[in-house]
Amino acid sequence: MLAGHSVYRASETFFPRNLGIEQLFSCITHDLAYNYPGQQQEDTIQIFRSWNLKGNGSSLIFGFGKEVGGIITVNYSASGSGSLGLAFTEAKNWTGTWSDSSNGGSGPDGALAFKNSHVDGSIHPGIGNSMALLFDGADAAYTAQTSHQLTTNWCPIGAVTPEQPYNIVLYIESFEITGHLAIRQTQRALYLVRLSWGWYLNNPYGTGSTTIEGYLDDGTFRYANDGYNADGSYPSHVHGWGTGPTDALTLYVLGLRPTAPGASAWTLAPQFGDLKAVEGGFTTPLGKFSASWKLTSGGYTLEYDVPENSTGTLVLPSKSKAACVELERWKEDGRWDTSSGLMMLDASEGKHKFTVKY
Repeated sequence: MLAGHSVYRASETFFPRNLGIEQLFSCITHDLAYNYPGQQQEDTIQIFRSWNLKGNGSSLIFGFGKEVGGIITVNYSASGSGSLGLAFTEAKNWTGTWSDSSNGGSGPDGALAFKNSHVDGSIHPGIGNSMALLFDGADAAYTAQTSHQLTTNWCPIGAVTPEQPYNIVLYIESFEITGHLAIRQTQRALYLVRLSWGWYLNNPYGTGSTTIEGYLDDGTFRYANDGYNADGSYPSHVHGWGTGPTDALTLYVLGLRPTAPGASAWTLAPQFGDLKAVEGGFTTPLGKFSASWKLTSGGYTLEYDVPENSTGTLVLPSKSKAACVELERWKEDGRWDTSSGLMMLDASEGKHKFTVKY
């Protein structure tokens, strides 16, 4: 099941704005649902009707704000009678071949993307396909094609969402850039950040410092007439749900991200794209986590400084062979994945500097 921006059932005239988690997941009990990082979810989930999404709307789509960063973990049985298990079991029915007229009706290299529903292949939703990449909802065999298909929605100032024609929605784009990064399509993600967020930040009529809710593909500051009393001229210009690059650049491009509550476990997996150097970090109850990387001739340097009582994993880009990795002049042996070209090493707490040579 892919989480999205809202709950939408076109066949229902009313849908409650707040649902308890047991109501949303009728196939599980309350004690099986938790709000990351480990706190049981007691609050209701905020749910909103979609504005003017296209398609038959026969499925549930739900989501959490980017500024909240919530992750819901659900234990389920794919073979059970519950609706959630059924959704996963029948996921293959939701995958359709993407095509356009320029290639005779078939996507490049047989590209595949998720269609609107198992009965409606008229659109391939931007948010659904982005989340398929981000949350491993797509078969690894065609994630590259799904990522490519998303680029067909791009215009000179951002990604137009098929499910909301003419609209560029930064909430959806936030998932798209993170989805590209999740499968290491780094340059594609960086390009979209510059295309959309860069356009707004450099727009003389914008704020120059915040993120907008959305705008039209002609550059008009209008957004989603439905939900605004048929007046889309009131989009938010200080919109937390449009801040996707903030976490994407930290967690994927810098590459430092928690893998356990409080970052007691973490991963440092840098992605370069066309950048030369990056530094950043975050703070949790354990303390301050920071890292940086910088390209050098024939390799790069990588530094990190993390609190005690934390353990990590380094996932280091290499090339056609295992890289030579040195930690404070001591050579380190890592595990090289020939298929991905990545080296993995166990990392300890404290402050360390690595030198990587190809």
